[in-house]
Amino acid sequence: MKKLTIIALSVSLIFLSGCVNQTTHKPIEPKTKAYYDSFREKCDKDGCCLSSVKNAEKENSLIFESNNGGMNIENECPDGYQLDMNKCITSYIWCIKK
Repeated sequence: MKKLTIIALSVSLIFLSGCVNQTTHKPIEPKTKAYYDSFREKCDKDGCCLSSVKNAEKENSLIFESNNGGMNIENECPDGYQLDMNKCITSYIWCIKK
C-alpha cells in the first residue's frame, strides 16, 4: 500500500509539473511605424529585406532579429500564429495568424 501511494504521488507530481511548465503566449501587440522603420534601416536598401519588413508590417507582426541567429524561432510565435518569410536569403522572419 505504501508503494502504491508513493507511485501515485510521483505520477501526480510529474503530471502537475508538466502543466505548470507550459507557457501561455499573449497575442502579438500592435507595433508602431518606428518599430518597422528600425528594421528598414538595417536592410540598407536590400530589396528582399525591405520587402519582408513591408509584409510583416502589413500583418502587424513581430519581426525576429535574425534568421535563427542563436534563437529557437520555432517556439517563438504565440499560440495561433506561425512563422512566415519571403523566399529570398535576406528576408526577415515574422509571425502571422494561422
